[in-house]
Amino acid sequence: MQLAKLYGATVTAVDSTGKLEMLREIGADRVIDYTRQDFTRGGERYDVIFDVVGKSPFGRSVATLKDGGRYLLANPHVSPPGARALGHDDEQQAVITGTATLSE
Repeated sequence: MQLAKLYGATVTAVDSTGKLEMLREIGADRVIDYTRQDFTRGGERYDVIFDVVGKSPFGRSVATLKDGGRYLLANPHVSPPGARALGHDDEQQAVITGTATLSE
């Protein structure tokens, strides 16, 4: 989140009630409590969705991306249901999953 803010992004964070204040403290411009509101049904469009848990409804999440938007899944053990079936690997939108290892 801090990197996104550093580069001038407006950040909307989605989490449960107990974590919303912490998300505000670390820089979120807007927070959404997923236990009360589905961010995929609010009409907002996003440049990037960075999904840390993998519980967001994949198809609806990708549908909220702006043209050229990116869906990033940080949990390499989760494959969003329907990712391949929906064919979101064209030049307009991409699904990026994977892991990285830092070597010294």
